[in-house]
Amino acid sequence: MASMSLMDWPGEVQLSVLKHLSCHDLGSLSLVSRGFRRLAEPCLYAGIVLTWSRDQAPPLALLLRSLLERRELASHVRRLELLGTGFAANVDLGAIEPPPLPVSALPAALAAAHIRATGVSEADQWI
Repeated sequence: MASMSLMDWPGEVQLSVLKHLSCHDLGSLSLVSRGFRRLAEPCLYAGIVLTWSRDQAPPLALLLRSLLERRELASHVRRLELLGTGFAANVDLGAIEPPPLPVSALPAALAAAHIRATGVSEADQWI
């Protein structure tokens, strides 16, 4: 009997296997080949959790750039959680500001076009 690759399995079986992999493993799998990347990316982008700390901002600008430049990735996002720790107001210390978020890396014109395309009221105020 000839051996079969994961890429030869039915799509629903592939997805069933991928659901048991960690984000790290999915990322590693996506680096193996273009076929595995196409298979792993929907799972990688389905649930995104980014966490701020007092010392470090999450790579939100990189994520937004990827989603703007590769619209097919944005279609996979089902959940986006932005979490922050250590920012609660403290009477003694005052409010603690989160680290700055570097948005200069974003393609501004592309982001503006997508915001306007949503049709939300007052879209220009978002830009």
